[in-house]
Amino acid sequence: MYVMSDTFICNGRIFNVYQQVDDVTHEPIPHRYRCSVTIGRKPNGSPKQKNITGTSVEIVKYRVYALFNVHYHSDLTNRLDITLLQCLNDWLKLHYKHCKAASYETEYYRINQVMGPLIEDIKLQQFSHEAAQELIYRLDDRYSGTVVCACASILRRCLDVHFARGDIRYNPCTHLWLPANKRKKEIVPFTISELRNLFTVSKPGGLDLFYLVCFYCTLRVGEAITLRWSDINFASRSITIRSSVTRGSKLLNIPVGIQNSTKGNEPRTIYVADVVLSYLQQAKKRQLLQKVKAGPAWVDSGFCFTTDFGTPHRYGAIRDHFKKCCIAIGRPDASIHLLRHTDMSMLYANGSSIAEIGEQGGHKNSITTLGYIHPTEITQQRHHEQNNMISKQIAVAAFKQTEL
Repeated sequence: MYVMSDTFICNGRIFNVYQQVDDVTHEPIPHRYRCSVTIGRKPNGSPKQKNITGTSVEIVKYRVYALFNVHYHSDLTNRLDITLLQCLNDWLKLHYKHCKAASYETEYYRINQVMGPLIEDIKLQQFSHEAAQELIYRLDDRYSGTVVCACASILRRCLDVHFARGDIRYNPCTHLWLPANKRKKEIVPFTISELRNLFTVSKPGGLDLFYLVCFYCTLRVGEAITLRWSDINFASRSITIRSSVTRGSKLLNIPVGIQNSTKGNEPRTIYVADVVLSYLQQAKKRQLLQKVKAGPAWVDSGFCFTTDFGTPHRYGAIRDHFKKCCIAIGRPDASIHLLRHTDMSMLYANGSSIAEIGEQGGHKNSITTLGYIHPTEITQQRHHEQNNMISKQIAVAAFKQTEL
């Protein structure tokens, strides 16, 4: 048996917290609280319930808020004269207390640099729905739709917490007009001639083999930088991707490093062509020459692609070198990630399935893989041949009909 202990609002919905009661003495049992949350529908249409339990009302509230991706903190600043900017910064410190630094840095920039100049004088109690919509319009004039929607999400999540605490009467950011992304960039893969020129131009810099392996194996840049000789099996002609590069955070003084996990948090094994193994053999010979030239200054790190002293390449140095090579071949808008788009597009044009391409690229969702497939020379040539075949068949059928 349970009796109602507290009521709160989260994500626009009302929830009741119940305390368990002893069936014999009918006395409330301490540290036994429960809240029932509807999280969906069953196949027969009945509501699907999830019971959230905890040893206190605060813990139950926190877990319900976490279920809706809204973080509840009872130690937020509770003053009537607090400004909206201060409110967002206080929420951010508590919200990302145990989260990734990169996410903290991004949202810190959006709060203080993007929205900061527009909301620094607005009081939390004075922030109305009209003021929130006006803020969205002003942001839309300066930034892309993705940034504006991200700022609106930050405001809504923060004010959801203060609304549940009773600091404000309603959340002014629940029903806002949000813009679409106006910066949708058309991705044009490299042509075959551009790839040849790119690998030729990059040869003097010593990164041509890096780009070739990155292209043929559909590797992300961070995965190619941290590729080790122990990850390559020349007998089975396979490569296992186990690690990647973390870019760090200047805001939190976190240096660039190597993390023992990929973007999908799972190692993957791909089987490569013979030409890739020959490129890796060339890279090994080149690394031996660099080791002899460096002498005692050489650092034996075990990576396949290293600097002249054996240390792994920096992401920024590779990005800048690739940019110069792209300018030299007439593609100044291209980035090194375009090699991954180009390889996946060519694999699809040559008959590989979406599942096979996604498995090689490390995608868990086929929708993500579809975003990497674009029209190439191969698909255009194949469409041209198929259209010619169809036109010849129609012409032959029409000719036979006229004969009859």
